[in-house]
Amino acid sequence: MDFHLPELTARYVETGTLGFKALYMPAAENMSYGAGASDLIKYSAAVSCRYCAGAKTLGQIEVFAPRDTGLEALNAVLDKFSCAAK
Repeated sequence: MDFHLPELTARYVETGTLGFKALYMPAAENMSYGAGASDLIKYSAAVSCRYCAGAKTLGQIEVFAPRDTGLEALNAVLDKFSCAAK
């Protein structure tokens, strides 16, 4: 899926290469989700969570990249996060 913001309210839930779901959406210059106009969209954003069973901790990951960044590139960043606790 190419992430070029077909509409302002575009939100995509996809499963990344490691099997984790992420929410993809446009973001404004101040890194807030849901920009109200096309000219306010500065970033492509992705939000996902990782559960660390060893530490019994849930972490939220937020990634912001230039507006024209595709889903594959956002997933590549998300996939770098993992649980190191055992």
